Amino acid sequence: MTSPIGTADTTALFMLHGCLRSTPGNGQALAGILAENDAAEPMPGCRLYLVATDPEDPDAVWVTEVWDTEEHHQASLQIPAVQERIQRALPIIDREGMTSHRLQAVAGIPR
Repeated sequence: MTSPIGTADTTALFMLHGCLRSTPGNGQALAGILAENDAAEPMPGCRLYLVATDPEDPDAVWVTEVWDTEEHHQASLQIPAVQERIQRALPIIDREGMTSHRLQAVAGIPR
């Protein structure tokens, strides 16, 4: 069963959901760097890029991404402004505490 989101088949979308843990006390700084994307240049193929904090864990920053294709996601990582944000975020990311999951969409809104 598939349901369209806009004009795309949800089963064809590339989705990632994960938790980036900051080094102690740097959760808000990490969220701030990742949220800069909100005011940045458009990223072709990006349907959703959501940054969320966890009220129970101040060092956890959750990121949910939905892309038209995996290639669109990979291309976004080559954008100079994205690379610059990654470089600023790396020193405050606890790489041992990171989790990431690739998901398969089965339905969605809008249709």
